[in-house]
Amino acid sequence: MSDSGALKFSSVNADSENAMLALPAAIVLGVVTGLLGALFIHCSITMGMYRKKFINTPIKKVIEALILAFVTSSTFYAVVVWRRNVCNPIPL
Repeated sequence: MSDSGALKFSSVNADSENAMLALPAAIVLGVVTGLLGALFIHCSITMGMYRKKFINTPIKKVIEALILAFVTSSTFYAVVVWRRNVCNPIPL
């Protein structure tokens, strides 16, 4: 097999007429992901302050970990169940 399993959208050449159209899209994508990263860091710092203030006993820390594990596993399970009929067989 020669396919590496990586996503391949198209080839990009400097001679391509769409090369200049890709630049604004890359800039917008960079700005949006930068802002989302800054928002994530702000939320992480804020949640850390709340956790330090309110989750200060060992039992609260265990309960927090159990709730987070339950929510994470339930979300992944729900996504798999929701998307179970979407897969199509690959013709060989």
